[in-house]
Amino acid sequence: MRFFFILLVNLCFISIQSIKAQPPFFETKDIQKILLEADSSTQTRTILKRIWINNSYSEEQKIALIDSLANRPLIKSDQEKVLSINQFGDSLCKVIVKKKSSFDLDVFIANFNFRLGELFYYRTNYKLASQKIDIALKHYKNVDGSEERIAQCYNIKAVISCEQGDYDEGIRLFYKSEKVHSAINNISGAANARMNIALTYKTLGERDKAISEFHKVIKMLDDKNDKRQLRILGGVYNNLGGLYTDMGKYDLGLSSLSKALRYRENLGDSLGLASVYVNLGSLYEAKGDLDKQLKYFQKGYITYTKFQMKSGIAFAGIQIARTKYSINPNDPDIKRLAEEAIAIATENKIAETIQEASNFLQQYYRDKGDFEKAYKYLWLSKSYKDSILSDQNRNELFRQQNKYEYEKKKAIDDLNHANNIEREHKKQQTLYIIVAFSLIIIALFWISFFRKQKDNKKLKELNEKLNASEQSLKVLNASKDKFFAIISHDLRNPLAAFKNTAKMMIQADDKVSDLQIKEYIEDIKGSADQMSDLTEKLLSWARSQAGLNEPNKIEVDLGVVGLKAMLFAQHQAKENNIHVNCTIKENSLVHVDLDMISTVFRNLLSNAIKFTNENGSVEISANEFDTYYEVVVHDSGIGIAKEDIDKLFKIESDHKSIGNSSKKGSGLGLILCKEFIERNGGQIWVESQLGSGTSFYFTLPKI
Repeated sequence: MRFFFILLVNLCFISIQSIKAQPPFFETKDIQKILLEADSSTQTRTILKRIWINNSYSEEQKIALIDSLANRPLIKSDQEKVLSINQFGDSLCKVIVKKKSSFDLDVFIANFNFRLGELFYYRTNYKLASQKIDIALKHYKNVDGSEERIAQCYNIKAVISCEQGDYDEGIRLFYKSEKVHSAINNISGAANARMNIALTYKTLGERDKAISEFHKVIKMLDDKNDKRQLRILGGVYNNLGGLYTDMGKYDLGLSSLSKALRYRENLGDSLGLASVYVNLGSLYEAKGDLDKQLKYFQKGYITYTKFQMKSGIAFAGIQIARTKYSINPNDPDIKRLAEEAIAIATENKIAETIQEASNFLQQYYRDKGDFEKAYKYLWLSKSYKDSILSDQNRNELFRQQNKYEYEKKKAIDDLNHANNIEREHKKQQTLYIIVAFSLIIIALFWISFFRKQKDNKKLKELNEKLNASEQSLKVLNASKDKFFAIISHDLRNPLAAFKNTAKMMIQADDKVSDLQIKEYIEDIKGSADQMSDLTEKLLSWARSQAGLNEPNKIEVDLGVVGLKAMLFAQHQAKENNIHVNCTIKENSLVHVDLDMISTVFRNLLSNAIKFTNENGSVEISANEFDTYYEVVVHDSGIGIAKEDIDKLFKIESDHKSIGNSSKKGSGLGLILCKEFIERNGGQIWVESQLGSGTSFYFTLPKI
């Protein structure tokens, strides 16, 4: 979706020149050279300030120079410099407006904000981009001869609406762009706007409407010597070919793609030809012609490779791999092309190609008998398929929500307009009464407030002290009770088992078999392990309560910690035939205490395995956000009842009463996890349902 609309913006800006109030008042080559050598935004602003404080020229001349510099080709290639120049220019305009200078600033304000809107769009900051374009549009409407830029503003706003899922608003704005282009007889601009409408319908899956709009574009373009019009026609026929192929109308599809091929060959548009080649490959695939299918996918692949267009290389590469597999499953190029495609797609975050390539590779390795790799790519395919569906559903929901908000706002505006006269009349009648009544209420309120403020402050302080003391006592009592409960029960039970097993070994006669001896030893080891684990947790808890466990924060890779925890728990998992998997990527860096976080990983993973039935699974994963990572330990186990979830991290809770499983513990592990996570600046929580598994979540701050 993102790639598609970037193309739309580029199409709409063919041969558009920046609007200037007047030519630069002196030669700007030297200033341009100095700006090009500036290696930071700060240096760029410093140079611009020196221009501004030069009193040899008028404010209008200086602002015109800055506007001219922002549109210089060499400078335009550096987005950061363009951003700095336009932000500086916009700020100067605001200063000049406050001074009420005599010259007209509309064109400069419009130009600076238009370029800022473009930049913020490319950085996907749609809210700020829309705000800047709105400002530019407002001021361009005050400038004679700015219809071209007004049309561009409508086009960018339309693209932003489509990017955000509000396709109805996007189509409405594309129509406005077409109308402005038509009014100034810019046929190419009007055709582009109409083509964007067709592409939007294509994105929405409304094929008949898309085809109808594409044919309207064809009728609009009548100058066969205008390269801009020929380029648009090539794009129209290429899209029509793809649509007809999807609809099973192969003759119409082939006819359209042949025309697209002819237009783009005549223009020498090699990169455009690659897209046509790929569409021809898809058409022949639908017709079952493997030789031509392979031929055109290979031509597209070669062209994309020539231009180093990563998305095209990955897409064409996986199509070639699929085709070769259908012709000869033992072709050595199949594996290379498919793995190259998934590597490029992963590097460039092309979700659809990753999903398609991983789906093919899971089938390829399954047929080869390599089930481990087949499972790996099956999991990858499913995860990206779910991600793509989630994005599509989210976009549709956003579109419907925007549509509802737009219709709701329109209805409210209509109603307000109808009742405006009556409302204003009533407002004037009641204004004095409201003001007088409000003043009386405010006066009474402040009298009461000042009288009670002092007493309330004292009462609040006393209550806070009492509450703090009460909470402190509760925690101390709970800690004491928990400690004695563990000593009297949790340590006594494994110790008693240890003693009984040893007694049985002493009393056993000489005929005891090796198998029985092994069973006795395993019982003793199990009791010892249980006592060792509980003792370690008691010591950690005691150190924590005494304030001796201050975190020593360093740079920690979550991927490495997760892998070590998984290896640590491997024996426990194998005993119960439980599959454990860690998908956290390497270089997922956080700033935490390594020992504390390792303890959290081990405790949560051990609990997950403990409460997962035989042949179940446990997975450790992580989601990256702007300032933190969210780690998830998910198991397919017995789950936790809703009423027990809130008890898990509380020292005063009786963890023996939680759930029906026989595999219960003291609850100290989870209490330590909560304390360690919070001491490292994170949060921990759990989501679960009985019989549906459990997911423990915790967050940790990024580097």
